Amino acid sequence: DLQREAKEALRVRQRKRTQSPQDFRPKRRCLQHWSPDLGASTEAPERMVFPTSCNSLCWHEGAIYATVTDLEGGVICWKPGDLTAMRRVAGKGTAVTGINDLGCDCYVAISPTGEIFVTDYDNDRIVSFQHGSGRLVLDNLHGYDMICCSPNGVLYVL
Repeated sequence: DLQREAKEALRVRQRKRTQSPQDFRPKRRCLQHWSPDLGASTEAPERMVFPTSCNSLCWHEGAIYATVTDLEGGVICWKPGDLTAMRRVAGKGTAVTGINDLGCDCYVAISPTGEIFVTDYDNDRIVSFQHGSGRLVLDNLHGYDMICCSPNGVLYVL
């Protein structure tokens, strides 16, 4: 019986190896909401995934936030798979009261409440954006490389 079960298992495994890539379905379903716009495909090499370069990305409530390195700088937001709905949420051209003049060299972190923290290296500061208002969090920022926010809202400047 053991020998028969081993032969059957080997036969099933061999059939799985002969499947084409289109028929392949992974056993793990952890990426069931994966968007093809977030990565590249082996079938379409050198495909442009995003129209501009970014310094940092942050995920919050089903949307991606990024700091863009174009001449205007700032923070943009979009839903995965829908680049047409991309919008600028901080920086030049947005309806923000208070501080809104971000440089091109910025990094972003988002608190659980949706408050957007931006390290603005061109102006040596950390700025917070929430409810259409920009405020200074930390000035004279020198020698720090990264910013992140914990799930309970603690801001870390590393």
